[in-house]
Amino acid sequence: MTVFARALVSLLTLPASLYALADTKPILIGQTYVQSGPLASLATEPLVGIRAMLNAVNAAGGVYGRPIELRQIDDAYDAARAAANVKQMASDGAVAILMPIGTTSSMGALKAANELKIPLVAPYTGAGPVVKFSEYGFPVRISFDEEYGRIVNHLFTIGISRIAFAHNDNPGARSAMESTKKFIEQRGSQMVGSVAIQNDGSDAEAKAAELAKSKPSAVVLSATNTVTAKFIKAYRAAGAEAQFYSFSFLNGQQ
Repeated sequence: MTVFARALVSLLTLPASLYALADTKPILIGQTYVQSGPLASLATEPLVGIRAMLNAVNAAGGVYGRPIELRQIDDAYDAARAAANVKQMASDGAVAILMPIGTTSSMGALKAANELKIPLVAPYTGAGPVVKFSEYGFPVRISFDEEYGRIVNHLFTIGISRIAFAHNDNPGARSAMESTKKFIEQRGSQMVGSVAIQNDGSDAEAKAAELAKSKPSAVVLSATNTVTAKFIKAYRAAGAEAQFYSFSFLNGQQ
């Protein structure tokens, strides 16, 4: 079952009182997510999955005869806006919040959800503070610690220890870099270099040239599709060679 399906199933496992009345009124679920700004591409694939699952549930008759209504509000990857969105949707009658996208948005949304005592399911991040279960927070994905720990383990297993890191300049990506650095140090080695790339990728070429100077055998990335594509193209154009590894958020659209 996909992350999106598990998240939806979790949301729909709500108190029976929600369905006790013979009511056809939609069940409102809210989502705060990054729709605008340089990190908007983070939302592309999750939204496809969410809409497909909701369409399937509603086509099958909804939940106890009640359709699911998803209300979405842009937070532009801002924690305060994400928190305000959650409060607005709760005030409008949302019974739960589904999948805020990105670390900053997820942290703001989770804080508000805990305060309002409304379930928040499947935050789309692997950052430590968000992937831990709380009274009203229900993560479903692997943490950055787990994911990057496995990447580092794989690299050392195949004999690669000169590892560098390239990441978007935001809290979630920095968290991933710190996780990777920690696991490399636990192996008795050091990260040979790291660069933070602007979220719009405008400095990807310069950052690729900078990181190439450290001559890593592998570059691990935590970046959006667009930034990752720009960085790898620039790195190769500079004549540098390395293997590239990324986390599971990345897809092949670029």
